[in-house]
Amino acid sequence: MGILHENKWNKRAFYFLKMIDGKFEDGTLKNKDELVTYCAKAFEDFAYWYLGFREGFDAVKSASSFFKPISKEVASIFIDGLLHVVENPKDMITKRTDPDPLPKEESSLDKVNEIIENINDWNSFN
Repeated sequence: MGILHENKWNKRAFYFLKMIDGKFEDGTLKNKDELVTYCAKAFEDFAYWYLGFREGFDAVKSASSFFKPISKEVASIFIDGLLHVVENPKDMITKRTDPDPLPKEESSLDKVNEIIENINDWNSFN
């Protein structure tokens, strides 16, 4: 990793990674996958609240199955970008990777809607 330069992005990125529980050994991040998962969960949680407040429940319902895969992609780009500047202090923070888009996944909201539909169907027979 080299020296953390006082006025370079590498110092900021290094301490941010440490702040979110990054574990470095001999200048190498040892728990990258954990950090990506941690950030992806935070981004996914944020997506529900942000879209819900900005656009309403219908928008959340239609988009929620994309939140998890998109959050994973953004988290991996984010962590890779931070790692790049830790290793290359003269570079700026920017997107360094381009992961393949992940397919949408069933969200907990999708599951809730399915349960509600099943209950409504069941109630229509009673």
